Amino acid sequence: ELRKPPGADEATEALHNLKNTLKPRRATGHGYKDPALGLWTRERLQSMFTFLTHYTSITSPAYKAWMSASLLTASGLGKPTWWARQLRIITKSYIIHRTNLPMNPYGRWNSSRLEDPDIANDIHEHLQSIGKYVRAQDIVDYLDKEDVRTWFGMKKSISLATAKCWIQKMDYRWTCNFKGQYVDGHERDDVVSYRQNVFLKQWAEMEEFMHTWDPDDTVNDVNDVTLHKWKICVWFHDESTFYANDHRTSQWVHNNEMATPYAKGEGASLMVADFVSADHGWLRSPDGKESARV
Repeated sequence: ELRKPPGADEATEALHNLKNTLKPRRATGHGYKDPALGLWTRERLQSMFTFLTHYTSITSPAYKAWMSASLLTASGLGKPTWWARQLRIITKSYIIHRTNLPMNPYGRWNSSRLEDPDIANDIHEHLQSIGKYVRAQDIVDYLDKEDVRTWFGMKKSISLATAKCWIQKMDYRWTCNFKGQYVDGHERDDVVSYRQNVFLKQWAEMEEFMHTWDPDDTVNDVNDVTLHKWKICVWFHDESTFYANDHRTSQWVHNNEMATPYAKGEGASLMVADFVSADHGWLRSPDGKESARV
Protein backbone atom coordinates (compact mmCIF):
# COMPACT_ATOMS: atom_id res chain seq x y z
CA GLU A 1 0.00 0.00 0.00
CA LEU A 2 2.91 2.37 0.68
CA ARG A 3 4.06 2.01 -2.92
CA LYS A 4 0.69 2.80 -4.47
CA PRO A 5 0.30 6.47 -5.63
CA PRO A 6 -2.32 8.41 -3.66
CA GLY A 7 -5.32 10.10 -5.20
CA ALA A 8 -5.10 13.80 -6.04
CA ASP A 9 -7.67 14.78 -3.41
CA GLU A 10 -6.02 12.99 -0.50
CA ALA A 11 -2.58 14.30 -1.60
CA THR A 12 -3.97 17.86 -1.69
CA GLU A 13 -5.47 17.42 1.78
CA ALA A 14 -2.15 16.09 3.10
CA LEU A 15 -0.34 19.06 1.52
CA HIS A 16 -2.67 21.42 3.38
CA ASN A 17 -2.00 19.58 6.66
CA LEU A 18 1.75 19.74 6.07
CA LYS A 19 1.55 23.48 5.55
CA ASN A 20 -0.24 23.89 8.89
CA THR A 21 2.34 21.68 10.59
CA LEU A 22 5.32 23.61 9.19
CA LYS A 23 3.72 27.06 9.67
CA PRO A 24 1.18 26.84 12.51
CA ARG A 25 -0.79 30.02 12.98
CA ARG A 26 -0.83 31.91 16.25
CA ALA A 27 -3.95 31.73 18.41
CA THR A 28 -4.72 35.35 17.46
CA GLY A 29 -4.94 34.35 13.80
CA HIS A 30 -2.17 36.79 12.87
CA GLY A 31 1.29 35.52 11.96
CA TYR A 32 2.90 32.14 12.62
CA LYS A 33 4.56 30.46 15.58
CA ASP A 34 7.55 28.14 15.86
CA PRO A 35 6.43 24.60 14.91
CA ALA A 36 8.83 23.20 17.54
CA LEU A 37 10.18 20.58 15.16
CA GLY A 38 13.70 19.22 15.17
CA LEU A 39 15.94 20.16 12.26
CA TRP A 40 15.93 16.61 10.87
CA THR A 41 12.13 16.32 11.01
CA ARG A 42 11.57 19.80 9.59
CA GLU A 43 13.81 19.12 6.60
CA ARG A 44 11.93 15.89 5.85
CA LEU A 45 8.55 17.61 6.12
CA GLN A 46 9.69 20.41 3.83
CA SER A 47 10.85 17.81 1.30
CA MET A 48 7.46 16.09 1.54
CA PHE A 49 5.74 19.45 1.07
CA THR A 50 7.76 20.13 -2.10
CA PHE A 51 7.06 16.59 -3.34
CA LEU A 52 3.29 16.93 -2.89
CA THR A 53 3.34 20.40 -4.45
CA HIS A 54 4.90 18.94 -7.62
CA TYR A 55 2.38 16.09 -7.55
CA THR A 56 -0.76 18.22 -7.08
CA SER A 57 0.08 21.43 -8.95
CA ILE A 58 -1.44 21.55 -12.42
CA THR A 59 1.47 23.72 -13.61
CA SER A 60 4.08 21.17 -12.50
CA PRO A 61 5.74 18.95 -15.12
CA ALA A 62 5.16 16.07 -12.67
CA TYR A 63 1.43 16.72 -12.13
CA LYS A 64 -0.26 13.48 -10.99
CA ALA A 65 2.98 11.58 -11.73
CA TRP A 66 3.97 10.10 -8.35
CA MET A 67 7.41 8.78 -9.26
CA SER A 68 8.32 11.73 -11.49
CA ALA A 69 7.36 14.18 -8.74
CA SER A 70 9.62 12.40 -6.24
CA LEU A 71 12.53 12.32 -8.69
CA LEU A 72 12.00 16.00 -9.51
CA THR A 73 12.10 16.83 -5.80
CA ALA A 74 15.21 14.73 -5.23
CA SER A 75 16.96 16.35 -8.19
CA GLY A 76 16.11 19.83 -6.93
CA LEU A 77 17.57 19.01 -3.52
CA GLY A 78 20.66 17.33 -4.96
CA LYS A 79 19.67 13.89 -3.65
CA PRO A 80 20.22 10.45 -5.29
CA THR A 81 17.52 8.23 -6.80
CA TRP A 82 17.23 5.97 -3.72
CA TRP A 83 16.37 9.05 -1.64
CA ALA A 84 13.37 9.69 -3.92
CA ARG A 85 12.14 6.17 -3.17
CA GLN A 86 12.38 6.79 0.58
CA LEU A 87 10.59 10.10 0.10
CA ARG A 88 7.67 8.33 -1.58
CA ILE A 89 7.40 5.87 1.31
CA ILE A 90 7.42 8.41 4.17
CA THR A 91 5.07 10.72 2.28
CA LYS A 92 2.55 7.94 1.58
CA SER A 93 2.81 6.87 5.21
CA TYR A 94 1.94 10.41 6.26
CA ILE A 95 -1.00 10.54 3.84
CA ILE A 96 -2.44 7.34 5.33
CA HIS A 97 -1.87 8.37 8.97
CA ARG A 98 -1.35 12.11 9.54
CA THR A 99 0.31 11.44 12.89
CA ASN A 100 3.16 9.56 11.19
CA LEU A 101 5.71 12.36 11.17
CA PRO A 102 9.26 11.34 10.19
CA MET A 103 11.34 11.25 13.36
CA ASN A 104 15.09 11.59 13.73
CA PRO A 105 16.48 8.05 14.11
CA TYR A 106 19.71 9.35 15.64
CA GLY A 107 18.23 10.86 18.79
CA ARG A 108 19.03 14.52 19.61
CA TRP A 109 22.29 14.90 17.73
CA ASN A 110 20.95 18.01 16.02
CA SER A 111 19.51 19.72 19.11
CA SER A 112 20.56 23.33 19.40
CA ARG A 113 23.09 24.45 22.03
CA LEU A 114 20.91 27.53 22.27
CA GLU A 115 18.44 25.42 24.27
CA ASP A 116 20.91 25.80 27.15
CA PRO A 117 19.58 28.90 29.03
CA ASP A 118 23.07 29.84 30.23
CA ILE A 119 24.36 30.10 26.64
CA ALA A 120 21.24 31.91 25.42
CA ASN A 121 21.32 34.48 28.24
CA ASP A 122 25.06 35.07 27.89
CA ILE A 123 24.79 35.67 24.12
CA HIS A 124 21.81 37.97 24.64
CA GLU A 125 23.77 40.05 27.18
CA HIS A 126 26.71 40.21 24.78
CA LEU A 127 24.49 41.48 21.97
CA GLN A 128 23.01 44.11 24.29
CA SER A 129 26.52 45.29 25.18
CA ILE A 130 27.33 45.93 21.50
CA GLY A 131 24.68 48.59 21.15
CA LYS A 132 22.04 49.34 18.58
CA TYR A 133 23.44 47.59 15.51
CA VAL A 134 24.05 43.90 16.16
CA ARG A 135 24.89 41.24 13.59
CA ALA A 136 24.75 37.47 13.40
CA GLN A 137 28.51 37.66 12.86
CA ASP A 138 28.81 39.09 16.39
CA ILE A 139 27.62 35.74 17.76
CA VAL A 140 30.18 33.88 15.65
CA ASP A 141 32.98 36.17 16.84
CA TYR A 142 31.91 35.90 20.47
CA LEU A 143 31.81 32.09 20.46
CA ASP A 144 35.16 32.03 18.67
CA LYS A 145 36.86 33.34 21.82
CA GLU A 146 38.74 30.54 23.54
CA ASP A 147 37.63 31.45 27.06
CA VAL A 148 33.96 31.56 25.99
CA ARG A 149 34.18 28.18 24.26
CA THR A 150 35.91 26.69 27.32
CA TRP A 151 33.23 28.07 29.64
CA PHE A 152 30.43 26.52 27.56
CA GLY A 153 32.30 23.33 26.70
CA MET A 154 32.37 24.02 22.96
CA LYS A 155 35.18 22.76 20.76
CA LYS A 156 34.65 25.33 18.02
CA SER A 157 32.53 28.32 17.10
CA ILE A 158 29.38 28.11 15.00
CA SER A 159 28.88 28.99 11.34
CA LEU A 160 27.34 32.26 10.19
CA ALA A 161 24.29 30.35 8.90
CA THR A 162 23.76 28.84 12.36
CA ALA A 163 24.20 32.26 13.97
CA LYS A 164 21.46 33.66 11.72
CA CYS A 165 19.12 30.90 12.91
CA TRP A 166 20.10 31.53 16.53
CA ILE A 167 19.51 35.27 16.39
CA GLN A 168 15.99 34.65 15.12
CA LYS A 169 15.29 32.00 17.77
CA MET A 170 16.34 34.62 20.34
CA ASP A 171 13.42 36.75 19.10
CA TYR A 172 15.46 39.19 17.05
CA ARG A 173 13.87 40.33 13.81
CA TRP A 174 15.39 42.15 10.83
CA THR A 175 13.32 45.30 10.46
CA CYS A 176 13.31 48.38 8.27
CA ASN A 177 11.91 51.85 8.76
CA PHE A 178 9.91 52.32 5.60
CA LYS A 179 9.87 55.74 4.04
CA GLY A 180 7.93 57.16 1.12
CA GLN A 181 9.55 58.05 -2.16
CA TYR A 182 11.23 61.39 -2.53
CA VAL A 183 9.03 63.96 -4.23
CA ASP A 184 10.59 66.63 -6.38
CA GLY A 185 9.95 68.48 -9.62
CA HIS A 186 11.30 65.89 -12.07
CA GLU A 187 7.83 64.85 -13.18
CA ARG A 188 6.18 68.26 -13.45
CA ASP A 189 4.43 68.72 -16.80
CA ASP A 190 6.68 71.59 -17.91
CA VAL A 191 9.83 69.69 -16.90
CA VAL A 192 8.72 66.55 -18.72
CA SER A 193 7.84 68.57 -21.82
CA TYR A 194 11.24 70.30 -21.89
CA ARG A 195 13.09 67.02 -21.35
CA GLN A 196 11.22 65.18 -24.12
CA ASN A 197 10.87 67.94 -26.70
CA VAL A 198 13.96 70.08 -26.23
CA PHE A 199 16.76 68.47 -24.22
CA LEU A 200 16.66 64.93 -25.66
CA LYS A 201 16.27 66.17 -29.25
CA GLN A 202 19.24 68.49 -28.90
CA TRP A 203 21.27 65.74 -27.25
CA ALA A 204 20.52 63.39 -30.16
CA GLU A 205 21.76 66.02 -32.63
CA MET A 206 25.02 66.47 -30.72
CA GLU A 207 25.59 62.77 -30.12
CA GLU A 208 27.02 62.16 -33.60
CA PHE A 209 29.88 64.47 -32.68
CA MET A 210 30.71 62.66 -29.43
CA HIS A 211 32.87 59.64 -28.75
CA THR A 212 30.89 56.46 -28.09
CA TRP A 213 31.97 53.10 -26.69
CA ASP A 214 30.95 49.56 -27.57
CA PRO A 215 30.24 46.99 -24.82
CA ASP A 216 33.82 45.69 -25.24
CA ASP A 217 35.18 49.23 -24.54
CA THR A 218 36.07 49.84 -28.19
CA VAL A 219 36.04 53.58 -28.91
CA ASN A 220 34.00 54.77 -31.87
CA ASP A 221 35.57 57.98 -33.09
CA VAL A 222 33.61 60.98 -34.33
CA ASN A 223 32.68 60.72 -38.02
CA ASP A 224 32.40 63.47 -40.62
CA VAL A 225 33.35 66.51 -38.56
CA THR A 226 32.71 69.41 -40.91
CA LEU A 227 34.17 72.89 -40.81
CA HIS A 228 31.07 74.08 -39.02
CA LYS A 229 31.11 71.41 -36.33
CA TRP A 230 33.62 70.36 -33.70
CA LYS A 231 34.05 67.25 -31.63
CA ILE A 232 31.89 67.62 -28.54
CA CYS A 233 33.19 66.59 -25.14
CA VAL A 234 30.47 66.48 -22.49
CA TRP A 235 31.27 67.29 -18.88
CA PHE A 236 28.81 66.11 -16.25
CA HIS A 237 28.32 67.79 -12.92
CA ASP A 238 28.29 65.14 -10.19
CA GLU A 239 26.95 66.18 -6.81
CA SER A 240 26.19 64.39 -3.54
CA THR A 241 24.81 65.85 -0.33
CA PHE A 242 25.25 64.13 3.03
CA TYR A 243 23.05 64.97 6.01
CA ALA A 244 23.76 64.66 9.71
CA ASN A 245 20.57 62.68 10.32
CA ASP A 246 21.25 60.10 7.61
CA HIS A 247 21.46 56.73 9.35
CA ARG A 248 20.97 53.02 8.92
CA THR A 249 17.31 52.06 8.74
CA SER A 250 17.72 48.25 8.82
CA GLN A 251 18.86 46.30 11.86
CA TRP A 252 18.26 43.29 14.13
CA VAL A 253 15.74 44.36 16.78
CA HIS A 254 14.61 42.29 19.76
CA ASN A 255 10.85 41.83 20.14
CA ASN A 256 10.92 43.55 23.56
CA GLU A 257 12.49 46.76 22.24
CA MET A 258 10.30 49.81 21.75
CA ALA A 259 10.47 52.32 18.90
CA THR A 260 13.11 55.01 19.47
CA PRO A 261 12.37 58.58 18.44
CA TYR A 262 14.91 60.23 16.18
CA ALA A 263 15.63 63.78 15.09
CA LYS A 264 13.15 65.27 12.66
CA GLY A 265 14.62 66.97 9.61
CA GLU A 266 17.80 66.44 7.67
CA GLY A 267 20.22 68.21 9.98
CA ALA A 268 23.51 69.82 8.97
CA SER A 269 24.65 68.94 5.45
CA LEU A 270 27.87 68.52 3.51
CA MET A 271 27.85 68.81 -0.28
CA VAL A 272 30.54 67.26 -2.45
CA ALA A 273 30.63 68.25 -6.13
CA ASP A 274 32.90 67.45 -9.06
CA PHE A 275 32.95 67.32 -12.86
CA VAL A 276 33.47 64.13 -14.85
CA SER A 277 33.80 63.29 -18.54
CA ALA A 278 33.75 59.94 -20.35
CA ASP A 279 36.68 61.19 -22.45
CA HIS A 280 38.94 62.57 -19.71
CA GLY A 281 37.65 61.29 -16.37
CA TRP A 282 37.47 63.61 -13.37
CA LEU A 283 38.34 67.25 -14.07
CA ARG A 284 41.94 67.71 -12.99
CA SER A 285 44.88 69.96 -13.84
CA PRO A 286 47.39 68.53 -16.38
CA ASP A 287 49.78 67.57 -13.58
CA GLY A 288 46.97 66.06 -11.50
CA LYS A 289 47.71 68.21 -8.45
CA GLU A 290 44.56 70.31 -8.62
CA SER A 291 40.95 69.23 -9.02
CA ALA A 292 37.55 70.79 -9.47
CA ARG A 293 36.11 68.89 -6.52
CA VAL A 294 34.61 71.06 -3.79
